[in-house]
Amino acid sequence: MSLDNLRRRAAPARVLVCVDLRERTGASSPGAAASRWRDRARSLLHHARRAGWPIAHLLVAYPLAEASRWRAIQGLSPAPTEPVFYIDPEGGSPSHAFLRFANHFAAAELLFMGSTSGGRRLDRLVAGFKDRELAAAVDAMSAPPGAPGVRLTVVSGVIGAAPDLRLIAGGLREEVKP
Repeated sequence: MSLDNLRRRAAPARVLVCVDLRERTGASSPGAAASRWRDRARSLLHHARRAGWPIAHLLVAYPLAEASRWRAIQGLSPAPTEPVFYIDPEGGSPSHAFLRFANHFAAAELLFMGSTSGGRRLDRLVAGFKDRELAAAVDAMSAPPGAPGVRLTVVSGVIGAAPDLRLIAGGLREEVKP
């Protein structure tokens, strides 16, 4: 989607930033913890697309020999209309192109999700944004961030999903999922 097309849209309240939603090719199936954050990330990405939020994907720019060893996580691939930006694998700072994209939506909150290398990658990314509304969907991330100034939230709070309820003798009970 071109920036001109984005300008014609009404100003969004949120921009979803998907951080490196890839896995090694030939990797074994993810463990339970990885499956949970990936499922929540899929829900959030699906909601953002339905709601018409601007979505950007940040991918680590691996050297060519290394790049072929990575693939998109199933259900989390960028759509053809969603811009993809690259970040340095060492520094992790955002590219100028991504900063321009984000600054176009200066009034919108940047909501981050994805694979964050123990939270360090996100900490370096958000350092590039001063005086900006930033949030992290911690249950849609591989590890929570530690950066100050980032509001922590959960996917159900962002998309307005109600907790699962179950009818029991004497009333309703909230289902707690592991």
